[in-house]
Amino acid sequence: MAILEEKKKIEVTDIEKLRPELLELSVNEIDRKIAELMMAKEKKAAIEAEKQREIDLQIAQTAFDNMIDAFQVLNGLGRLPDRIKAVLTSEDGSFQPGRYLKKPRT
Repeated sequence: MAILEEKKKIEVTDIEKLRPELLELSVNEIDRKIAELMMAKEKKAAIEAEKQREIDLQIAQTAFDNMIDAFQVLNGLGRLPDRIKAVLTSEDGSFQPGRYLKKPRT
């Protein structure tokens, strides 16, 4: 039966071993590359944040639709609490939760 040895993670911290070609660049070229990478990192983070906002909005809109449907069902069954029904009923007595509750946008 073989005993598996745990692989040791070796961290390279010497730039001459990690990326020797960088030492051929001038300090200005290195600074430019750093600035470019920072801009790319910020842009990537902004894109990912926007995607997450869109996902969150879709979840919120679906939850809102489900909530309105649940209010309609509960009202139809006569199980909607009076206080909630009073808030979601118009002056003419019609039950209109969509009039008082607005779907999440952006």
